[in-house]
Amino acid sequence: RRLETERLLRVLADLGRVGGSAGPWVPRAVQQGGAIAQIRPGSCVSACVEMLTDGARSQTQVLREIGEWPIIDDRILRALGPEWQGGFLTDGASALAVAQKGKVGALIHVGRSDFHMVVIEPAGAGFLVRDPLPGMSYTVDSDWIQQWIVGGYWR
Repeated sequence: RRLETERLLRVLADLGRVGGSAGPWVPRAVQQGGAIAQIRPGSCVSACVEMLTDGARSQTQVLREIGEWPIIDDRILRALGPEWQGGFLTDGASALAVAQKGKVGALIHVGRSDFHMVVIEPAGAGFLVRDPLPGMSYTVDSDWIQQWIVGGYWR
């Protein structure tokens, strides 16, 4: 598993980008680890729920409940708990306002149909991104949040 992750990191570095949706961004301060790696091709949401609940709900448990590839779904809210809300955001300013609240399960949209979920939280002058594919973390600025985040889950 470690060799697969290292190989994927090398490929992504060669491409100059990271992120499960193969987004066209080059983040700052990329580091292996710092995120729960997704265990199935479409389990980024389940991995993010595990991170958002600080391990109270496991990725495997949530994956059994919601399946792969959900985007904005009431099942995800039930998995997170009653204090959470979520949905699509109207623009970059609303994405930034949500991101500044604290830990968020952020839905990234790249291209016509590619969606990916990561966990973001404020960190210094920017934001820490915990990306479940391939289980790495990196930092981004507010412009990145406004450009790529289209929805998600927050408290």
